[in-house]
Amino acid sequence: MARRVLGWPLEKPATVFGGLTFGGGPIANYMSHAVVSMVQRLREQGRHGLLFGNGGFATYNHSLVLTREPPPAGTLPEFFEHQAEADAARGPIPPFVEDATGPGRIETYTVLYERDGSPRFGVIVGRGASGERFLAKVPAHDTAGIDFLCDGKEEPVGSEGHAVAGPGGDILWHRAWSSLLVLQLIQKQPVQLPRDNGACPPVERHPSRDGATGKCELERSLWMHPANHDLKSTWKVLSLGLLAAWMGCGGDPLHEPLASQQDALVDGYNLVVTGVSPTTVVPSSAVTFSATIRNTGNVATPAGIVHGLSFWVNGTQVSWSDTYTSSIAPGGGVTLTANSGPAGTKVWTAPATAGAHTLLAHVDDINRLPAETNESDNQSNFPLSVTPAATCSDRVRNGTETGVDCGPDCGPCEWPFTAVPRTTLRASAKRVYAHWHYYPVSFDNANPTSNDYYERAYIAVNGESGSHAAYGGMMRERPLPRLPRAETDWRLRDAKDEIELAARIGIDGFYLNLWTDSDVNNGAVWTRAKTIADAASQAGGFDIIPNFDMTILGTGSQAGDQDLMIRILGQLKGSAALLRRPDGKYVVGLFNPAAQGRTAAFYATVKQRASTELGMSLYLVPVFLGTGSTALFEEYKSVGDAYAGWGTAVPVTTAGYSGSLKTKAAGYGKQWIHPMSSQDYRPKDKAFWEARNSLTLRSIWENVIADGLDEVQIVTWNDQHEHHNIRPSTGKQWPAYDMTAYYIQWFKTGTRPTIERDVLYYNHRIHNSSLVPTTQTSANLAVCKAGCPATNEVELVGFLTSAGRLEIMQGTTTYGEDKTAGGVQAIRTALTVGTPTFRLKRSGGTVVQLQSMHPIVGSIAYQDLLYRAGSSARAALPSCATSCANGEARCRLCPGEPMWLKR
Repeated sequence: MARRVLGWPLEKPATVFGGLTFGGGPIANYMSHAVVSMVQRLREQGRHGLLFGNGGFATYNHSLVLTREPPPAGTLPEFFEHQAEADAARGPIPPFVEDATGPGRIETYTVLYERDGSPRFGVIVGRGASGERFLAKVPAHDTAGIDFLCDGKEEPVGSEGHAVAGPGGDILWHRAWSSLLVLQLIQKQPVQLPRDNGACPPVERHPSRDGATGKCELERSLWMHPANHDLKSTWKVLSLGLLAAWMGCGGDPLHEPLASQQDALVDGYNLVVTGVSPTTVVPSSAVTFSATIRNTGNVATPAGIVHGLSFWVNGTQVSWSDTYTSSIAPGGGVTLTANSGPAGTKVWTAPATAGAHTLLAHVDDINRLPAETNESDNQSNFPLSVTPAATCSDRVRNGTETGVDCGPDCGPCEWPFTAVPRTTLRASAKRVYAHWHYYPVSFDNANPTSNDYYERAYIAVNGESGSHAAYGGMMRERPLPRLPRAETDWRLRDAKDEIELAARIGIDGFYLNLWTDSDVNNGAVWTRAKTIADAASQAGGFDIIPNFDMTILGTGSQAGDQDLMIRILGQLKGSAALLRRPDGKYVVGLFNPAAQGRTAAFYATVKQRASTELGMSLYLVPVFLGTGSTALFEEYKSVGDAYAGWGTAVPVTTAGYSGSLKTKAAGYGKQWIHPMSSQDYRPKDKAFWEARNSLTLRSIWENVIADGLDEVQIVTWNDQHEHHNIRPSTGKQWPAYDMTAYYIQWFKTGTRPTIERDVLYYNHRIHNSSLVPTTQTSANLAVCKAGCPATNEVELVGFLTSAGRLEIMQGTTTYGEDKTAGGVQAIRTALTVGTPTFRLKRSGGTVVQLQSMHPIVGSIAYQDLLYRAGSSARAALPSCATSCANGEARCRLCPGEPMWLKR
């Protein structure tokens, strides 16, 4: 301001002391420092110096001239008071209207910022249509409005807009879009204003109904008419009017018919809402709405502008999403979740009584994206049902149940037992966590039938440039695949699906495998991990435990490793899902803490730095290989707050086994977190551990329950490389997942679940372990590491409502056993070539019968020791194969998906 008044050139320094902060900030005697600095400068060089202070909000300016030469005699004192002159020049003060709404223009403005540099909100001083003055707010989530005030591309002072009443009594300012900007949006190119004498004169009247209004009158009346600020559906008419006005000012009017003008605007983007969640909620529950929006146009939406979305229940706005600013490609979509609302919260509380309601989702609700080709389809209504919680145990179909005592809140109807609500499992003091490795549902969102990364790199014999050819590919199965997603945030959607799947069976969270914070040359490992943490934060009620993989993590020095660990923790600290102890400590896992010679002192430094540099007090959980030796217990007793093991995937045959480890850890003052395994087969590492079908999974769970353990870690949720995942997959299918659900409920509630439906689970390899491959050499065969020797049996496990006969049929041979009671019953028989059939009989009649999805073969090119599985409750349906072959979305939900089997 002083520069402009004085004509002071920009290249010439404007201060001899420094800015206000050099004097300690406001109210810190800054001008005295400036006077001293000026005197020092004048003693060294120069003749005259000007000191200027703007006084608060530039309301009481003062200046002082210093000189090293005495003034002429008689010139002092002089009177420099100009207040009366300033008062005479000032016009009348306009009236101030506190709650003004309607059209206006910006008189002046400012933006306030948070300490982290992000905008807090903008403030504009405006003048209304009658000259009245008012204040209005530009909220921080209106990024386009904040950018307009700050980016310097256009001068905000004098620009027009609209003041509207907002939540909490605020008056909000919505900028009016200029005709130039609309033209640029339409034509997608820079536009130069005409330089003729066709300036639009001011007008005072609205256009007449007969269409005889002049073009400039049309432009101004369209912009200032309140209806066009409130109804987004007028955008096409508005933009066409502006186009006509701009091109016609000072020239000939446009005579192109309106219909053809509208046709010219077909190219562009258009946002619609295609679905919302949830649509069924429990009375008095806290609900956070999500919706999927899709761009049905043929042009991508602009990046950097908020793609807003609001949610309304029965006509009242309850929440909104205003954080998504990425571009959405034509045909693409994204799922947005509410992050705030009129009451300052993203949560809507459902009514206390059951009933039917209407949920409206409104995309681009405050018209931040005005160049849509169709503004009439931004809103979609969905039925919203407030339904009492399912009882899950009264043998009556009620609430959200889709079958008797089964359905969304009770567990799948495919389960043989009646599931308690997930809220009951979450409320249990006993905790179940699962290790999340870095194998997602999809690496590349490609079609699995067209060789996605799993198919071409891990399943294929010559995958990853032939690096796995010696042993026939790194993996013998993959996660149950899905069709490509249209959403741009498909990783987040996959992560949310995984969390939902895990939480449904009572898993409380993931130990998240971490070893880098980079995506370079590793297939976006860091992005995958971060996405899981983000999904858990958005989902709520699901914990994330950073778990450093000390076997892989390595920068070349211990100091570098510590730096990396602190850097990773710093980037995850803001995640709402991170698990914290009651005392506020962050739980952090250390897989194989002794790797690369790291001692307790190494982790003591990490603890200290996390506290000092990040403000994070850590609760460290060393996860030892196997169950840890006494030497390891001793080494890490000063830094470990609890002890855990990775375990061994072999059956437990000793009563009290897990209890003895609990007692051992207690001797060091630590809690013991027991490992839960199912099987372990590593073609790449040429190793396997004999799991004996499903016996490893079942025996460890029953041992843990009998010994009264308080916390367990499932090894693993999704490590496809070592094949001990319980996440449903093409080879193991659903049985490990379904059986784990049964045991978690028993573990957490203390009561063995009652079997309500007969379900058969089978488990077997696809060839005899001693079969010699025709291609793979003996040097590359996997060898047994524990639980040896390998067994070659077909197993049938029946979850039975009552006594019955279990049978395994192979060719002409039938092996069977009579079980005199219901519950979990198992039989085994020797494996032979062919496709086994399984049967449950009662009173001579067949109750359940199914055939294995996995034929047993008599010759192989490569060894394959993975135990395959399947169940009668999730047998493939004929319609599923058709749906998958046709590329239908329903294919994702098919329980068997036999078309995906690659082995």
